[in-house]
Amino acid sequence: MRPISICAVVFTAVSTFAVPVQWRVEDGGNGHWYERVGDFFDLDSRKNWHDAKAISEGRTHEGASGHLLTVASEAEHQFILDTFLRDHPWPLWIGLTDLEQYGGHESSFPDDSGWVWVTGEPVTFSRWGPGSPDQTQVDEDAALYGSSIEEYGRLYQWNDAQPQDHAAFLVEYEPVAVPDSTPFAMTIACTALVGMRRFWKR
Repeated sequence: MRPISICAVVFTAVSTFAVPVQWRVEDGGNGHWYERVGDFFDLDSRKNWHDAKAISEGRTHEGASGHLLTVASEAEHQFILDTFLRDHPWPLWIGLTDLEQYGGHESSFPDDSGWVWVTGEPVTFSRWGPGSPDQTQVDEDAALYGSSIEEYGRLYQWNDAQPQDHAAFLVEYEPVAVPDSTPFAMTIACTALVGMRRFWKR
């Protein structure tokens, strides 16, 4: 196959996921939607971590607000790999940071306790690559799947990088929880019954 054909095939593959994909409850998922924003082959679509965070939080899907991806379990990690990384083996920002403004603090391998999710949810799962977070460069305060955008390594694990680096990113959309209206409805019904009893006792 000629080189130009190979490039065409690769470009087609990485452009596959342009719309949010749901991790369906019936498939063992959480019902959330996930989306890759940006493309390794489109330099203008790569963002630094701070811009990726802001863009993610400004996006919505099916009435759900977005945020940079958080990963809570091995199952969710595998869903992300199978859905986005297998056909897009390039770095993708996620919502993990050790920046103090989000409640984190500087830490490096083997102690990753200073890393926090941008949503404030507890870090109950991690998938750091060997020796990461390593602070190889100064102020590597943001996490991504893969290595720096010039490299083709650590594709399916996390690595720490400088927030001013540029990469595509993963957005997660969490459906808004609908309050249970049962207690309120029961209160209205009981109030109406009490009122009717008082009326008929007159």
